[in-house]
Amino acid sequence: MNMSQLTQFFLWCTIINAGIFLFTFVFYTIFNKYIHTVFSKMYTLPETYLEKTFFTIMIFYKAAIIFFNFIPYLALKIIC
Repeated sequence: MNMSQLTQFFLWCTIINAGIFLFTFVFYTIFNKYIHTVFSKMYTLPETYLEKTFFTIMIFYKAAIIFFNFIPYLALKIIC
């Protein structure tokens, strides 16, 4: 695998993961009441706890996209 292929790999990883991130965020904002009712019935958790957990997971996922996909892509772009 050469540098050009590796750069394209990290570019597509960034695009795909950003798409998943955006899809999840939009899906949650549209269907948040339904998601809260389902999870509240399953686990008897308060709505604030579920909301805090969701946003914590999204923050970690966004950081992972940046650190493991976007920054290596930028580093390879600078090198090539």
